[in-house]
Amino acid sequence: MGGGTTPPYNETFTVTFYSNTPNGTAASGTMIPQAFISGQPFTLAKNAFSIEGYTFRGWAENISATEAEYVDEEEVTLYDNLVLYAVWQNDDVPNAKNFTVTFYPNTPNGTAASGTMIPQTFISGQPFTLAKNAFSIEGYTFRGWAENISATEAKYTDEAKITVSKNLELYAVWEKDENNHTVTFYANAPHGFTAQGSMPPQSSKNSWLTLAKNAFSIPLHIFKGWATDDSSKEVVYKDEEELYNFTDDIKLYAVWEYWLSYDEDGNLIVQIVDDIPSDVVIPEGVTTIGETIYFGGTFTDIFENFTTLTIPSTLKNIDTGLAFTNMKPGFWPLPFLGIDKRTKGLPFKFIVDEKNPYFKTNESGNMLLSKDGNELYFVTNSSSDYTIPSTVRNIKAGAFIGADIQSINLDGVTLEANCTFQNCTKLTSVVLKNITKTDGSDIDPSQMFSNCIALENADLSGCNIKRMLNTFANCTSLTEVKLPETLENMDATFDGCTSLTKFAIPASVTHFTSNLGTGNGRSVSIAYPKTIEDYKKIRNNDASGYFLPSVFGGNVNVTVTCSDGKVIYTAGSDEIKAE
Repeated sequence: MGGGTTPPYNETFTVTFYSNTPNGTAASGTMIPQAFISGQPFTLAKNAFSIEGYTFRGWAENISATEAEYVDEEEVTLYDNLVLYAVWQNDDVPNAKNFTVTFYPNTPNGTAASGTMIPQTFISGQPFTLAKNAFSIEGYTFRGWAENISATEAKYTDEAKITVSKNLELYAVWEKDENNHTVTFYANAPHGFTAQGSMPPQSSKNSWLTLAKNAFSIPLHIFKGWATDDSSKEVVYKDEEELYNFTDDIKLYAVWEYWLSYDEDGNLIVQIVDDIPSDVVIPEGVTTIGETIYFGGTFTDIFENFTTLTIPSTLKNIDTGLAFTNMKPGFWPLPFLGIDKRTKGLPFKFIVDEKNPYFKTNESGNMLLSKDGNELYFVTNSSSDYTIPSTVRNIKAGAFIGADIQSINLDGVTLEANCTFQNCTKLTSVVLKNITKTDGSDIDPSQMFSNCIALENADLSGCNIKRMLNTFANCTSLTEVKLPETLENMDATFDGCTSLTKFAIPASVTHFTSNLGTGNGRSVSIAYPKTIEDYKKIRNNDASGYFLPSVFGGNVNVTVTCSDGKVIYTAGSDEIKAE
């Protein structure tokens, strides 16, 4: 035992015996493995093998040995398992030695052999027959054996009878079948990555062939097809493509594309893979995120899988409505697609390359801002600090959708889109003053706070707003709200606001509908500064003159106090009266 290692004592190990018959002979008898205790001397079992015409000389640890290392029934002390091979002497040739012939498939470049062959033991000076070749290669014919690995001509035919005087290594000699052509596949892994899987070569005697389905895979990469040069990114053959006029050998190299890439215009291409890394780095060369939608298109499907997102120095443009919230245009008034993806926590932090002239992040990394700080692009939930910098003058589409922000107080800021604060489920209070659209038009807060289920109070009185469609839809905690005096259209403004018990309709309103959600008999008080006749007009006068109570939702008592009296809706009875 070397290297100062202490040998194991008092452990049980095994000696296994093999008859190791010379070529062309057969042994009789059996020997079971022998157990022993390490570090304690014991006697090897008496040999029970016999071969007619041969004398047992002892045991060796090498199958090819011609000299014995242990005599029969020798006393030994061991510290590990042991395999012993019988050593035989031919009675007719007292001084003969045993030699071994070893076989190698010697496959031509780009091919793979099937089959195995065990070494043969020969007695020097006696002719014996080589074992029949068991190797095979598709598209090749076996021609015999050579003693040189580079030989193109065979020295021995299959099953030749030879006489040896030394150990011998034999290499198969192959000849390619006439008109047979081979396709060899290479994984061609990009630098720093390792490919999994294997693909054997394909051969065909015909002039056509269907390429095997790609079996290689590389983490974070998409297989695109096959090139004929290992440095080329141009796909020449698609996966499982049919080849015609196939008359020459072909070497095919896999073409891979990293899961993040970009087109000739610099648009980011995101392809969904199974092994998203925790730290995502957008490649240098990307100039735009979200302007063009590709397969996989945005980050919305993978937010929950990474913790940092690094912005390269080359990035110039971000369409947050496409890049981060999947707010695809053209679906209004249907709910924006992918909003649910924006509510899963978004724990990642932004990291911006210091050389980027267009973007920066706040200190906690949860806000992506323009370099001058005037524009707020996106907010994540990696930090509880939601202090909007005083420099911000424009909030991009979807910047806060689904964020964990708890309060909002904005004055003199422009918004790029209506639904800026949708699905902020922890938002409790809002104050907006002098808010306009990026294009200079009046703000239209349609669905702006929809599904903000914790929102309790909202003050929009300081804004120039004319229309509020579903602005507070499903804000189930809303109890106090102040509306702007410029408001004209209240269309389902409080749809599903099941906790709202009072609000005032501004005198400027010309159209009013509402569904306050199931109320379980609760009472709602509405103040209207004009007359009952005016109220009939803004309620889209029908046969009843006021609409039915059911339009306010199920089981809600509503009293509208006008300048000259009250309009009373009785829950569950469709009764309307004026006082």
